[in-house]
Amino acid sequence: MTKKFEFEGRHIEIRVADMGGLNRKVKAFYLDSNEEVNGYSYSVDLPTALDFSRQHGSAIDHLIELAQADVENKAWEKYIASHKA
Repeated sequence: MTKKFEFEGRHIEIRVADMGGLNRKVKAFYLDSNEEVNGYSYSVDLPTALDFSRQHGSAIDHLIELAQADVENKAWEKYIASHKA
């Protein structure tokens, strides 16, 4: 499962990786270089995902939305800047 979008002229893909067992990891990558967009990754195990889905829908879809929002809001860049001061 992936989601592609463009931000600041670059094509980005949010990927969902099977980490083995019941775990999934979500991370954003630049399509042209296959490099990570930022230092964030998002993960969920199956029991948590099932609990989440009972109340809010797909946990993976929610993590994908968070990953895209963090890229678009430059959350990682703001985090790094706040720790340099």
